Amino acid sequence: MAKKQKKTKTFRENLRAARIAAGLSQTEAANACGARQTTWSRIENGHVWPSIENAERYAQAVGTTLKDLLP
Repeated sequence: MAKKQKKTKTFRENLRAARIAAGLSQTEAANACGARQTTWSRIENGHVWPSIENAERYAQAVGTTLKDLLP
């Protein structure tokens, strides 16, 4: 029986991977949820952390759930 692999990536890494998998640029993803591209970039680079409410919007913008983005 195979063991379930534990997530080891951070929120910001998971957000970036989900955005790329969705085929979106930072600008497109940010526009989809009403954020600025600079804010999106700062989150992906680990300079700022979004509120839970905003993190939920970011997850929706890249077609996933907040649960999937959390480590």
